[in-house]
Formats: sequence, C-alpha cells, structure tokens
Amino acid sequence: AIVAVIATLVVAGGAFAVWTLWSSGRDGPAPTSAPVTVTETASATTTTGTPPPDSVPCDSTVGVGSTMTTCPFAAAVRDAYLAAGAKGEARTVRAFSPATGRSYSMSCVPEQGIVVCRGGDNAVVHIY
Repeated sequence: AIVAVIATLVVAGGAFAVWTLWSSGRDGPAPTSAPVTVTETASATTTTGTPPPDSVPCDSTVGVGSTMTTCPFAAAVRDAYLAAGAKGEARTVRAFSPATGRSYSMSCVPEQGIVVCRGGDNAVVHIY
C-alpha cells in the first residue's frame, strides 16, 4: 500500500512538473527589460516682451502706462506682484502709493510678453 501511495505521488508530481513547464513555456519566455525612468522638467513662465509704445520706463523692469501712475507706485506694484508668485501669471495684488498715501488693488495679467497691471485710480503698470 505504501508503495502504491509513493508511486501515485511520484506520478502526480511528475505530471505536475510537466504541466508547469509546458504551461509556462506556452507563451514564450517572459520578456525582460530594464526599468524605464521618465523625467520631465517644467520651467517657470517667463515674460520677455516689448512694452507698448505709450509705456514710460521707470527702470529696466517696470514702466507706467498712464499719466495717473507714478514710478514709485509702479515699483510697489511690481514688488507686490513678484512677491505673490511666478512672473507671467495673472493675479490681483495690493500696492501702496507714496503719492496718495493709499493702497490700491491692481489686476495683473500677461499681455504681449509683459505683465500689465490695471486698477486704482486709472493706474497702468507694465512689468517687463
């Protein structure tokens, strides 16, 4: 009886081994490949453009686009804009005007390669 059990186990084990080898090789060998790494670098939006013809430069980074706007206020708007995030993105900032002693809300948007901020008392600021 023990010989019959051992013989049955040997036959069953052999059949299992043959089935495993047959089924794993049926689809061909498993493909081998090295892991693939994809790296993407995002760059910040930069604005480099020419200010409109009516822009009066205050320095190399900012100008005024209306007679209601002073260079010290334009610099304050530029500083508030750059402190709030990356250059080239639309946002609203508050800036203090040394000429009036008041703070004004300015809506800034990218236009023609520069950032244009409008608000306050008809103020226009060009950030280059």
